[in-house]
Amino acid sequence: MVLLPGENWRSVPGDLPFVHSLASGPNGEVYVAHHEGRQIDRIDRDGKLHAFARPSSAVMGMAFAPDGRLYACQTGKNRIIALDAKGKESVLIEDLPAFYLAVTRDGWIYATSPSENAIYRIGKDGKKKCVEQHMPTALGITLWVDQGTLVAGDMEGRHLTAFRIDKDGNLGAREKYYTLRRRTGEDGLVAAMTLDSARRLYAATRLGVQVFDPTGRMCGVLLRPEPAPVISLAFGGADMDRLYIVCGGKLYVRKTKAKGVTLAPAKSQ
Repeated sequence: MVLLPGENWRSVPGDLPFVHSLASGPNGEVYVAHHEGRQIDRIDRDGKLHAFARPSSAVMGMAFAPDGRLYACQTGKNRIIALDAKGKESVLIEDLPAFYLAVTRDGWIYATSPSENAIYRIGKDGKKKCVEQHMPTALGITLWVDQGTLVAGDMEGRHLTAFRIDKDGNLGAREKYYTLRRRTGEDGLVAAMTLDSARRLYAATRLGVQVFDPTGRMCGVLLRPEPAPVISLAFGGADMDRLYIVCGGKLYVRKTKAKGVTLAPAKSQ
C-alpha cells in the first residue's frame, strides 16, 4: 500500500550539506534546514531547489502554521521563531528550550522540551503551559489528521505515545499506542514523524522509516539508504507522493503510492 515497484531511495541533487530537518509546506513544497540548521532552502513541487532563509541562529524542528508562516525552534536561544513567505524572521515565543513542534489548524503550538521531559502548549495569545511532564527526553511530535490526537516520540524508543487533545488544549488519555522495532542494546531515536492521507504514521528511526496503520499496528520498515539513523522526513511533490528523508546528513527521496498531508494552507495558483 506504500511502496512502488522499482522505486528506491535516490539522493536529491543540489548543494545541501549536513541536512538537519524537514517540513512540508504549501502546495507540496518541502523546506530543508541544512548547514546544521543555519540555512533553509525550499524544494518546489517540481523538485527544484531554491534558497529561502538564513536564520539568525541554528534551527531544529520546523512546522508550518495556518497563517502560512514557517515556525522553527531555535534551541540555542531558547525560542521559537516565525519566517514569512520571504524568509523574514520574527520572534514568536521566548524562554522555551523547544526542539520539535507541531501546529494545529486552530493555531495552537505543541513543542517538546527534552531537557525538561516535557511537552508545552502555546496558545494564540503566546502564553505557554506545560501539558506533559513525564516524557523521557521528549523528541519528535506530530498530530493525527483529525487534530484530536497528538503523538510524541522519545529517546527511550520502545513506543510512540498518543495523547487525546482536550477542548482546552490539554493532553489526556496517554497511551503507548505504537510499538517500535529496535535493535537490542540501542537507545531509541524518534526525532520526526508524519502521516499520510490514509492515516498511516511514518516514524524516522535508527532502522529506517517505520510505518504504522491507524490502529497502531506496524505495517513494515522502509529500510534506510545508508547505515545511519533517519532523523527527519516529510512528504512533498505536486501530488504529495514523494517521501523525503534525512539520513547520514544527506537528503533522499522516493516516490510512493501514499499521499502525505500538511496543515499548511495552499497558496492560490
